[in-house]
Amino acid sequence: MKYGLALSLLTVSALWGNNVDIPLDSPLYGELERLKSLGAIEAPLPTMKPYNSVEVETLLKSIENSAYTERKKMLIQELRRFTRTGCIEASASLLLSDEESIVPNHDGTLLDDGMNADASLRLQLLNRKIGAVFTPMYRNNAQNRNDLQIGDTYVRFRWKNVNLTVGRESLWMGSGREGTLLLSNNAKPLDMIRLSSVLPFRFHPYRHEILNTIFGTMDFDLFVGRLHTHDEIVREDGTLHSGNPKFLGLQFTFRPMDLFSVGIYHTGMFGGGGRKEDFTTFWKMMFPFGQGDNTGSPNEPGDHKAGFTFEWYVSNTYQPLKVYGEWAGEDSAGGFPSRHSYIYGLLFTDTAGIEGLQTSYEHLKMDPDHRDYWYHHYPIYHDGYTNDGIIMGHYNGANGSRDTLRVTYLKDLRSDYTLAWEHFDDHGITEDYLRFGARHRLDDHKELSLSGWAGKTAWLGVSFKWIF
Repeated sequence: MKYGLALSLLTVSALWGNNVDIPLDSPLYGELERLKSLGAIEAPLPTMKPYNSVEVETLLKSIENSAYTERKKMLIQELRRFTRTGCIEASASLLLSDEESIVPNHDGTLLDDGMNADASLRLQLLNRKIGAVFTPMYRNNAQNRNDLQIGDTYVRFRWKNVNLTVGRESLWMGSGREGTLLLSNNAKPLDMIRLSSVLPFRFHPYRHEILNTIFGTMDFDLFVGRLHTHDEIVREDGTLHSGNPKFLGLQFTFRPMDLFSVGIYHTGMFGGGGRKEDFTTFWKMMFPFGQGDNTGSPNEPGDHKAGFTFEWYVSNTYQPLKVYGEWAGEDSAGGFPSRHSYIYGLLFTDTAGIEGLQTSYEHLKMDPDHRDYWYHHYPIYHDGYTNDGIIMGHYNGANGSRDTLRVTYLKDLRSDYTLAWEHFDDHGITEDYLRFGARHRLDDHKELSLSGWAGKTAWLGVSFKWIF
C-alpha cells in the first residue's frame, strides 16, 4: 500500500501543485530564528513547522537592514535548493549503538545493538503548476531489516492563500525546540490530508478593525490522517481488535503584536478496529470540550489533547532573546483537558555579543499526579499515543521532568555545531545525557554531519549528503 501511495501521488502531481515545505533538518530554521530575534526579519515567523517555500521567501524579502545584506543573499541561495525541479539531495548514514534504542526526533529511526545503516533520496517536482515530493528510504536494523520505506511524500495544490497537501509528511506542532507535547517528528511521518494557510492573513482592514487589533496576523493548520496499525483497540462493546486509528490536528496562531504570538492547538485519535468513524464522531473530535463525552470508557469518541503555545521575541541591542512555551492537557471526564503538562524555554541569540552563538534552556514537566497517562489511553487505545509504536509527542515519554541546556554555534549556512546536556528526573530517579552534533558543507554539493548521544544508552552516527 505504501508504494501505491507514492505512485498515485506522483501521478496526480503532474496535474496540480505549487510550493513545497522546507525539511525540518534544514539550517534555514536556525538562521531565520536568529534573524527574527535580532529584529532583521519584520514578517512573523509561523509556529507550525515545516515552513513552506513561499513563507520563507516572504520572510527573507522582509529583511531591509543593509547590515544583513550578505546573510540575506546566502539564505536566498539556500532557499533556491527547494524552489527548483529535479533531485534535491541524497544521503547515507551509519550509526553505531550500544543497545536497541530510538533516535529522538528523527522520523521513527530505530537502532539495533551494533551497526545500523540508512539511505534516502529526496526527489522534487516543482514549477508554477506542480508541487510534489517523493522520498524513498532504506533502513537496515533489527526492527526493519533490509526494509524499503517511504518518507515525506506528498502533492500540493495552492488556491489563493490556502495549501491543500495530500500524502505523508513530518510535522512539528508547538513552540518547544527540543520536543513538543502534541506532535513532533519523533515518530514516523503521518499519512494525511492537510489544509494550511500559505502566508499569515488578517481580517478585512476596514470592516473588522477591532478584530485586527485583537488578533493581528493569523495562520492556521488543519489535518486529518491515518496511523499505522494498532494491535489493541477496544471497540464500544468492550472487545479487542486491531486497526488503523484516524488522527486529526488543528493549530490556530494569532499575533496581537509583531514580536508576540499565541497559538491554540489540539489533536485527537479516533476510529480504527471497527470503531465509529462517522461525521458525528468527527465533529465531537474536532470540538470535544464541554460536551461531557470523555467518560473514561470505550464509549467515548476518542483520545483528545489540547492546549496553547506562545512565543515572544525580545529584540534589543544588548542581549536579544526569545521566551516561549506550551501548555496542554489530556482529556478526562467532564470534557475539558486536565492532567496538565508544560514546556517553557529561553533562547539567547548572539550570546554575549558573539555572532552566531545561540544558548537555550528548556524545561519539560509532565503531569506528576497521573503517572503513565499522557501518552497512553487505557479505555480504548492500548498501544498509546503512537504511530508505528513510537510516541508522536515528546520523546521524554509520559513521566517526569527534563531540563535541557543547549549551545549552538551557527558559523554560517555551511556549518554549525551543537552541544547539549539533558537532565531527566522522575520521582528522584535521575539520568543525565550529553548529545552533540556537527555539520559542515564541504562544497556546494557535499555535506558531512556527525552526531551522538551519551548516557544510559549511547550511539554515534555519521552522515554524508549529496546536494544537487
